[in-house]
Amino acid sequence: MRRLCILATISALGLVLALPSGAIAAGSIGSLSLLPDTVRAGESSQGTVNLAFPDPQPTVVRLFSFDTSAATVPVSVTVPAGATTATFTITTNAAAPPTIVQIMAATPDNASRTQNLSVNAATPAGPSLTAVSFVPTSIVGGANATGTVRFSGAMNDGA
Repeated sequence: MRRLCILATISALGLVLALPSGAIAAGSIGSLSLLPDTVRAGESSQGTVNLAFPDPQPTVVRLFSFDTSAATVPVSVTVPAGATTATFTITTNAAAPPTIVQIMAATPDNASRTQNLSVNAATPAGPSLTAVSFVPTSIVGGANATGTVRFSGAMNDGA
């Protein structure tokens, strides 16, 4: 049994070594990166696909967004023959609620990589809440306390 396992291992290794070098590396994604990986108010991000090795043929990399209501990507990007890198733009929705969107890149041989993109809503205009305090800081049931809220600037009527 042991001889059979060793023979099978040697045969498989010989088959891999006999393949041309491009056949081993073709379409293997080394990495996927997003810059920036956090966006706000409909800003865009740039994705970069890096192949593990240059491919002698152009490599089409399929792109997917797991939440197209928050972030969209092109259907694919092509890494030119002999190159290892291609970039693409990720468009985000300014009206989307804060969410984490997975972006995936996949080659025809189903090698894939994913990265997370944090999509955030726009910062509201105007002053923001900076502090909340109570005096006294602790009370016994039925007692009263006075609360104070502080804002970064003057508040409009009705705030």
